[in-house]
Amino acid sequence: MASKTLLQACDINLYWLDEEKSIQENKINEARAILKSVDKDTVQSVLAAINKLTLKGYDDGDMIALLNKLYTCLQDEQQIQFSSDQHLAKNLILKTVFNFIDSPNEMLLLHIVQIILLVSAFVNSLGLATPDEDSEALIYGYGALKFLMMNSSILQCALDNGILQLMSLHLKMVNLCKTENSNFPEPVSHVLFQLTGCLRNVANDESTHTIFVTSGTLTAISKTMKLFICDIDLVVNVARIMSILSLNEECCEVIVDNDSLHTLLQICKKYPGREDIIVRIMYVLGNTVANSERARFQLFTSPENTLEVILNLLQFYVEADLKVSLENTFNKFHLLSVEDVFVKIIRVIANMCIDENVGVSLVSTNDSMPKMNEFLDCLLTILRRKTIHESEELVLSILNTLNNLSYYSLPNTKRPFGNRCLYICEALNSLMATRHEECVLEVGRVYGNLSRSTVVRKYLLETGALNYVIDWLDSDDKDLLLVTTGILINMMVEKEARKFLRHTKGIEKLIENLKHHAHEDWHLSSLMCQVLWNFSIEEDDLFAILGNQLAQNLLNVLIDLLDEDRFFSNFNDHSKNLEYKLWEEFSTVATNILEKMEAHNNSE
Repeated sequence: MASKTLLQACDINLYWLDEEKSIQENKINEARAILKSVDKDTVQSVLAAINKLTLKGYDDGDMIALLNKLYTCLQDEQQIQFSSDQHLAKNLILKTVFNFIDSPNEMLLLHIVQIILLVSAFVNSLGLATPDEDSEALIYGYGALKFLMMNSSILQCALDNGILQLMSLHLKMVNLCKTENSNFPEPVSHVLFQLTGCLRNVANDESTHTIFVTSGTLTAISKTMKLFICDIDLVVNVARIMSILSLNEECCEVIVDNDSLHTLLQICKKYPGREDIIVRIMYVLGNTVANSERARFQLFTSPENTLEVILNLLQFYVEADLKVSLENTFNKFHLLSVEDVFVKIIRVIANMCIDENVGVSLVSTNDSMPKMNEFLDCLLTILRRKTIHESEELVLSILNTLNNLSYYSLPNTKRPFGNRCLYICEALNSLMATRHEECVLEVGRVYGNLSRSTVVRKYLLETGALNYVIDWLDSDDKDLLLVTTGILINMMVEKEARKFLRHTKGIEKLIENLKHHAHEDWHLSSLMCQVLWNFSIEEDDLFAILGNQLAQNLLNVLIDLLDEDRFFSNFNDHSKNLEYKLWEEFSTVATNILEKMEAHNNSE
């Protein structure tokens, strides 16, 4: 009897399971039928399907599919006009989607937010609030929006509904409140923190950068930065915004117009130990002076003394880098972050030197010299500690800056480069043999400037470093050949260097380059001929100096390259042809060499 009861109980359970399964299958089938019933992509039909599915009970996946379809329909502006009363239509849409506001499904909630933004409900709500009277609402509103706008489609919805213009208005209201109110309400500062967080996410979209300019938003941000310089959290947010916007040339001009460079330097002086701030501020300064001629002059003449600010920061982080290296060699993250600061700081000086007047002033004027001496010392200290393989970006940044500065240095003087040229050569020496092509090229560029100095030329000879320069003539890199040739032109002033070139097969390499590459780059070939001319300037008999075979080889190459018809027979108007003009420059130097060689032969 007991076993029968047990069997009956099992039958009942199986019955209920089958019935529950059947009910669930019916719900699924009904949901599918409702989804299929939306035969027209109209707001009315989708809303009807959503309401019907809500009454029947729904699976989250099915509802998400319908909400996505509603969003797609709403993207067509005409679809919002399905009712004679547009306001009533929007209310109906919002009433429908608000039924799911308590859903634990994050993806479903995300679709609701998209729809709310698309019909302007969220933006309109924020627009009805003011920072001083509705602080709490704006704190939560912008706080939510900050995270929501990390989604690209939601960000676009918000932008289409004027969120950037609204944030600009609120930012200006906060600035005005700060200016006029000595007792600035703390809740408003919280609004500003959330608001600037939102603006940072908006700035990530490049298409908004022009709006930042035209709406006055960037001008307002610049003022915020100045008014709230003591609020470190806001400074961090603003630094993040401006670091993104400074990639845009229009934004750079606005930054200059608002005297923001002065404020940025003040921030650097106030928070030297905050790497997260300093690296972004220096990035802004570096971008601005790279894009704006006015910025270079403004930064150089700033009452904050830009060179002093940069030097103090550089010295601060040189000490920090040394401390980390000595105490904790395993803290790679901190080492890299300090190196990033180095790169950004050094880049500011390199880009300032794009302006000739600034470059000359930095390396020549009495006011700048003491600080420039210390700045060069810092660069050399860093360069000696780092390797190109472990700190590629930093080493290349230092070399680029040395190149830009040394371009303006006067040879054979006691100015900063004159006092330190041997120290610079020693620091560069270990990099000359590297296989890192970009590093070698930058080293060559620095030597191209420094080799104007007698001291540097003698260093290259006495240490044998000139061997590396001769070896660079074997390269196929036209840029490296160009800087190498520039160094050799300077070196030919020294009699010992002329002997060195001859005995290290440098002449053979120059002739081979002319033979195989001249027609590809007449400017480079002109410079190579200049090396040969400078080499022979005190020699009457090149055949005796070079030997008959090598001299005859040079003679044949020059005759061949001076054949105008061979290279330019297809050009009718040579005066308009750039390549022909470069060939003419080449032919002038090449002809001088050729005539000297032929004159000696004829005299015999």
